[in-house]
Amino acid sequence: MTDYDGKYREIGNRLIMQYQKEGTVPAGVNGPYDDKESIVRNLSHLIIMTAIEIRTFGRKELAGDLERMGAHLLSLRQPSGLYILRENTQKDACNGVIGHAWVVESLVYLYELTGKDRYLEAAGDIVSRHCFDKKQRLWHRPDYGGQAKAGTSIDYTLNHQLWFAASLAELNRTAGKHGYDSELGAFLDGLKRTMAIHKNGLICHTIYLSRDFRHSVKGFIKYGADQFYRMLKRPSYEYREQGYHVFNLMAVARLKEAVGEHAFFHSEKAGNIAGYVSQAAFLEGLSRSDWTSDPTLSYTNITEEEKCVNVYGYPYNVPGLELPYISLVLKPLIEEEAVKRCFLEQHARTFDEKRREMGKISHDKTVINYRVYEYYRYLEKKGRAQGH
Repeated sequence: MTDYDGKYREIGNRLIMQYQKEGTVPAGVNGPYDDKESIVRNLSHLIIMTAIEIRTFGRKELAGDLERMGAHLLSLRQPSGLYILRENTQKDACNGVIGHAWVVESLVYLYELTGKDRYLEAAGDIVSRHCFDKKQRLWHRPDYGGQAKAGTSIDYTLNHQLWFAASLAELNRTAGKHGYDSELGAFLDGLKRTMAIHKNGLICHTIYLSRDFRHSVKGFIKYGADQFYRMLKRPSYEYREQGYHVFNLMAVARLKEAVGEHAFFHSEKAGNIAGYVSQAAFLEGLSRSDWTSDPTLSYTNITEEEKCVNVYGYPYNVPGLELPYISLVLKPLIEEEAVKRCFLEQHARTFDEKRREMGKISHDKTVINYRVYEYYRYLEKKGRAQGH
């Protein structure tokens, strides 16, 4: 992918210059979900791109800009100590537990680059407002009253839990106090039940089974119904799961890098979910245009051009930009050729050569450009290996 590094850094640097000029970032609409977002998500992503430009590529002149972005991010906290991630009144404001996972991820980078305790303290305070259920080994959505109450609902979307765990693991590593070892260990142990996968290794979108009997009974029925619909070729979760598989793997790789050794990373399940990307079904699933097989999303505002591939894949979750980092962390579980094929397909599908930015066939042309930060994580990891 080396020949393409410059193109994606060009996007990152253009976004940094836009912030320098305007003092803010545009808000997206959460990809195909069409939920109006606040600027918090994209600002968090931009902070990481800026930090990596400084640390990996020696752009020390951006230090002042990083500080301004950090101060801006802190200024957006609500009286509860939390953030508004999306503004759809029909849904939670936090976007489950993943919304603050993005914020904590960026706060860790801010602390690492500046050494200022306020970023580490803010990250720790945000985490404290997400109650960890020791029985189910999952995190609750935060309470905007300012307290992490067990009464707030558990987020049963697997990728949300994985991403929150990944950000927590990075905070735990950077803080150096290992205060979250117990929660992280319990979460990883719990993946034996909470991460369900299909026979081919495809990761289930929903957490069907946990240590809560009532939830597990409901989950078992829901999973059985979904399998039945697949057999009948009726709408099911399969389409969405194919678009989210690598997004889940991205969090698993971050966890592996931050935590180090744990039995899960050597398990048969870990090998199966990594091996899925080398199967023909992987790229086929990302190229699916049969959007009517997805019963979970309203396609009213999605154009025909945007429906030409899996709307959750290349146009939103950028699997081709995530796999390079994943492959460096999860070697030798990820085949290099599979990474290359997906990357080239991602680039061809979504990179606009005339505009020199992401956005072709993407419903959310704003967020997809800020998600280039995930490729920056690959550039950072590669840079470390090369001694930068």
